[in-house]
Amino acid sequence: MFDSIVVPVDGSVFGELALPVALGIACKTGGEVRIVTVITPLPSMQPPVDGDRQAEVESLDLAREKAAAYLAELQKRMILSGCDVPISCHVEVGPVVEKLEDHSRSARADLLVLTTHGRGPLQRAWLGSVADTLVRRTPCPILAVRPREGERAEPREVEFRHILVTLDGSPESREVLPLARAVAHRFGSRITLLRIIPPPFPLSSPYIPHAAQEFRGHAAETEAAHAVLEKEAASLAAEGFRVEVESRLGAHPAQGILDMAADAGVDLIAMATHGRGGVSRLILGSVADKVIRGGTVPVLLHRAS
Repeated sequence: MFDSIVVPVDGSVFGELALPVALGIACKTGGEVRIVTVITPLPSMQPPVDGDRQAEVESLDLAREKAAAYLAELQKRMILSGCDVPISCHVEVGPVVEKLEDHSRSARADLLVLTTHGRGPLQRAWLGSVADTLVRRTPCPILAVRPREGERAEPREVEFRHILVTLDGSPESREVLPLARAVAHRFGSRITLLRIIPPPFPLSSPYIPHAAQEFRGHAAETEAAHAVLEKEAASLAAEGFRVEVESRLGAHPAQGILDMAADAGVDLIAMATHGRGGVSRLILGSVADKVIRGGTVPVLLHRAS
């Protein structure tokens, strides 16, 4: 697990801040870190003539050289900082998401680590154009990292002591469990299984017996959901993991997840997202997207089948 870790960089200090996390994980797993940058040539508005075509080739060659020199300097900086993890450098040419997806597949990557911004329209543009699309397309899990202000790209030890695994009762959400188990096994983490349950809304009927009936039905649903978590926890405990369960009322699942992460002091949130399509975008937008942008804890995302 995590033998091949891909880190996309774009020449910015912000993008480089995913490297310390990837290197820290590789130190634990004995894996290789692949630093990848993508050159995207600007499309020409008119068919190129011979002179223009030659100029484009020369410009692209120069861009490749600069990108390769940048990656080599980044690699050297990591090595001089005391990192003994194997690091390779790769320059791709073409659309960013498509090339990162292709590289991840060809390298048989086990994990893609990238930085994401927080709230706000500018930061949302980054997430929407790169990380969000990658979540729905790449064949491997993604670790979205929110760097702290003033943080520097230097190798450091990474510890995931407490993993929060979010489940919603669907078979798709359970698909993140093998990934969470693998991380917990490697890092010796304890696991908390979380289910956010929507609160009852008895105001749909002014008749008091109806409202009471709705409350009783919701109580039964909550009890059943907690029992499912307990069953899942028992299975994990039988494998030797330290595991707890938590079910909370919450009208907004993403906020409930973030609140729990803050209350419990977790180091990693693990959750499943759906794949391609309009419905999947809605799911990602309503939960995982908000968790990534709204918190400071790294989020490990598995794309459910």
